[in-house]
Amino acid sequence: MNDYFASGLAPVSGAHPHVLILGSYPSELSLQRHQYYGNPRNQFWRIMGMVLSFRSDFPELPYQNRLNCLTAHGIAIWDVLASCSRKGSSDSSICDTIPNDIRRFLADHPSIRCIALNGKTGAGHWFQRYFSDLLNDEDRGLRVISLPSTSPAYAGMSLEGKAVIWRQITEVCMKSE
Repeated sequence: MNDYFASGLAPVSGAHPHVLILGSYPSELSLQRHQYYGNPRNQFWRIMGMVLSFRSDFPELPYQNRLNCLTAHGIAIWDVLASCSRKGSSDSSICDTIPNDIRRFLADHPSIRCIALNGKTGAGHWFQRYFSDLLNDEDRGLRVISLPSTSPAYAGMSLEGKAVIWRQITEVCMKSE
């Protein structure tokens, strides 16, 4: 497969989000479907269903319904990168990166108190590279947490194990609601 230059997805947010979940960059399948975590093998929707105690068929609901559930719970979704070149969907092949304007998004959404990074070597790596100043933004009261990747490529932890760690979103990031 050839390198390609891609353009990511627009952020998804309700009126007053408390948590911003950042991935690195959408997979090829997600881009084709115009859906965050559009690869059915990605565990994101199953984990969010477990973390937020949604009904068991949550991952199978229509995409817009899933987004509505997250935004109703104060969760926004976006990616660290606006565009990049890469081969396939692997984070390890990402190069020629352009970051999203996360600082502006935070300024436009002052209710955000937590950024949750989906994967340490993907979103965590790119966030550190472009937004390291936000890691300790105590003046704003912003907390940044790294969570295990929901990608099917990360098989080093069970679905249940990932969900336990992802519960930080509710235990730490949303407890002021």
